Amino acid sequence: TRHAPPLRKVGAAAGRKAREEGRSILGRPRLSTRASVRTIDGPDGPITLRTIQPEGREAGGIFLHIHGGGWTWGGPHHHDPLMESLADQTGLVTVSTSYRLAPEHPYPAAPDDCEATALWLLENGPATFGQELVAIGGESAGGHLTAVTCVRLRDRHGLTPFRAALLTYGCFDLRGTPSMRAFGDQPLILNTSSIDWFVELFAQGHDLKDPDLSPIWADLAGLPRLFSRWEASTRCWMTRCSWPPGGRRRATGQAWMSGRAGSMPSTCSTMTTDGPPAHGCIGS
Repeated sequence: TRHAPPLRKVGAAAGRKAREEGRSILGRPRLSTRASVRTIDGPDGPITLRTIQPEGREAGGIFLHIHGGGWTWGGPHHHDPLMESLADQTGLVTVSTSYRLAPEHPYPAAPDDCEATALWLLENGPATFGQELVAIGGESAGGHLTAVTCVRLRDRHGLTPFRAALLTYGCFDLRGTPSMRAFGDQPLILNTSSIDWFVELFAQGHDLKDPDLSPIWADLAGLPRLFSRWEASTRCWMTRCSWPPGGRRRATGQAWMSGRAGSMPSTCSTMTTDGPPAHGCIGS
């Protein structure tokens, strides 16, 4: 990444195009022949759901996946290898949802769409897939939207349907923490400047202290068992600031587990099919 242009200069549209064409550091998306696609009605247009059924074992529930990409890039088709692996190792039907992307569709568009998908699966999952929605998860912006969705279902609908939530290096305080800001403009996959840019596109002037934007400051009581998966590199700010501090967790009585994803760059770790500890946590 040392010679890559700053993300601000790349721009939202050009970054999306580069990813689809295989010109980003993540390469071209690897699509699964096992995936099926359907659309549902969203708050402001159709939402795409990409589904992969487990092979070699009976299904035992639905896992709702929310993709990452700084609320600006990405799509449900970008994680097929991971969804195949998760489905086969856990026996869960994986349903990866689209959501409206910033800056064309800033907050609250993305969380509104994720909330709508969760509600649709709760109502229609048994008839459509023969299974109930039991778990939720995502990486980076998807980890953030996972936390927001859990809080919204509880506070807006009185629902706590998930047995577990997988938060993979999500950003839960959009104001940023000291460890995040320490990296400045260093040539990392994600640095302070690029994260600030993503947040600006997504929040567009909204109060970042609002728990609907920074869910670490929401009431976490009564939420499902949370599993935080983070990158082990000492140069990665996510190891120190992307998951809620112990005092905050203990104050709410929230059950929390954490684990290392390995030594690869954090924004690549969920592009692989490595299973434990995430798959083991969700499967159990």
